[in-house]
Amino acid sequence: MHFPTRTIWQVAILLFACAFSATPTGTNVTYQFVGQCQDCVPGQVVPGTGLLTLQNYTLGTALSNANFVSFTYSSPKMSMSIAPGDLAGGGLTGSLPAGLPAVAQVNIGISGGPALSTQPGFWCAGLAACLADYGSVHVWSVYSAPAPTPTGAVGAPALTDTMFLTLAAALAVMGGIFVKRRASSSL
Repeated sequence: MHFPTRTIWQVAILLFACAFSATPTGTNVTYQFVGQCQDCVPGQVVPGTGLLTLQNYTLGTALSNANFVSFTYSSPKMSMSIAPGDLAGGGLTGSLPAGLPAVAQVNIGISGGPALSTQPGFWCAGLAACLADYGSVHVWSVYSAPAPTPTGAVGAPALTDTMFLTLAAALAVMGGIFVKRRASSSL
């Protein structure tokens, strides 16, 4: 198959343009809530856990709906999730301390719907305004996702800006080699 030199250079330039024109989507960070649920299993204290994903949030500052990406919560008694569009009838308030893990005052909820409220000494969660799970001990931390396993992986990984630049540079070098070989073979 014959690729003209111009095509190789056009692909390289296109890859460089893609790498430098990528628009940043903001920094997303997921925080984990773990509370000792006193009413989830009769006679036992078990964890209720939540994952709060925020964008462009600085620890120690006030939380707002603009930071919200998603929230999920589960315990042996219940589970719930809140999407960005759901916050129109409620909101995200409070703040996460600069030093995590720590107790925090955070309120996530929909008026009359799913909610989580945490403050020093008490927390509650529920599908009808915080009426299902509760406890007195909780902690917020930065969530560390489990490492992916190589088995069951599907598809190719997404290309980062660095990968685009490397690929474009490799194509440019290959194009240069191709041009040099072609020029030397036609002499």
